Amino acid sequence: IFEVRGVNAEGLVDSTPATRSFTVDQATNLGLTLVATPDPVKRGSTLTYTARVTNLGPSGAADLVLSQALPSGMSFDSATTGAGSCIGSGSPATVRCSMGYLGAGATWTATVRGTVTATKGTLASTAVVTTSSWDVDLGNDAASTSTNIGGKGR
Repeated sequence: IFEVRGVNAEGLVDSTPATRSFTVDQATNLGLTLVATPDPVKRGSTLTYTARVTNLGPSGAADLVLSQALPSGMSFDSATTGAGSCIGSGSPATVRCSMGYLGAGATWTATVRGTVTATKGTLASTAVVTTSSWDVDLGNDAASTSTNIGGKGR
């Protein structure tokens, strides 16, 4: 808090100080990686995506949301996380996981599983993490991966 004194039209200092309050948001820096296994994957097999959010600091991050668009060519089976909750909907599915707070230096992992329905080609997926906190580097808040399809599943 600081005080400001004004000068009136006659050049006299106003004896009533004005007070202003400012809030400075703490800075955080989230980083995201996305890995798919196995690669290559066979039709009818389970493809597992593992997204890892790391809070590089220097402060904690609040209200985290991890969104991942699954590719056509696979059906959504499940999404789990050790903290928070996940839900998947749509076709092709979009998975959304949320968590209340991630401390500086901490990691948060979400795992998404689906069954491969395509017979050939590549399955590409992108995940993005957001926070209500001030993230000083948005350039590392998205990650993508591609998986090759080959052969028939068991």
